[in-house]
Amino acid sequence: MTEPRYLQQHDAAVLSRLAAAWLGAGGERACAGAHLADILATAILLPESDRTAQYAALYSHVSCRKLASGEREGVFIACPQDANLALAQVSLLTPLALAVLGRACGSVVAIGDPAGGGDAFEILAITPPVRADWPPRRAPAAQSAYCY
Repeated sequence: MTEPRYLQQHDAAVLSRLAAAWLGAGGERACAGAHLADILATAILLPESDRTAQYAALYSHVSCRKLASGEREGVFIACPQDANLALAQVSLLTPLALAVLGRACGSVVAIGDPAGGGDAFEILAITPPVRADWPPRRAPAAQSAYCY
C-alpha cells in the first residue's frame, strides 16, 4: 500500500509547471513529465494556510534511514536551479526528493532503479524552512521557468 502524499499549494504549482513544460518537450522529459503529472493527480493538496512540518515540502530538510543498511541521509529539497550537492541541497526532481516529497514523518518510501533494484527509506525527521518568507520570491525578470 502506498502512503498518501500531501502537497503544499506552492509545491503543487511548481510540479504542475514542470510537468507541463516536460510533457511538451518529448522524449525522456515527456516520461518525467508524465511521472510528475501522476504525482499531482494522486496527491492531497493542503490548504494554503497549512505550513506545518508534518509533511516533507520544498525547501525543507528531510532526514532518512536506508532500511537495508541503517545508513542515514539528510537532504534539503530545493528547486532545480538552487540544487547544490556540496551543501546537500538536492533538486526536487531527484528520485529521493520525489519519493519523500509530501510524505509524513515515519513513512517508508521506495526508490527503484532501471535495473530492477532499489532502496527503501524511512523518513525520520522533517525540518521546515527556517524563514517565514521562504521560498524567496524573485522579481519577474529573474523568474525561472523551472521553479517559479
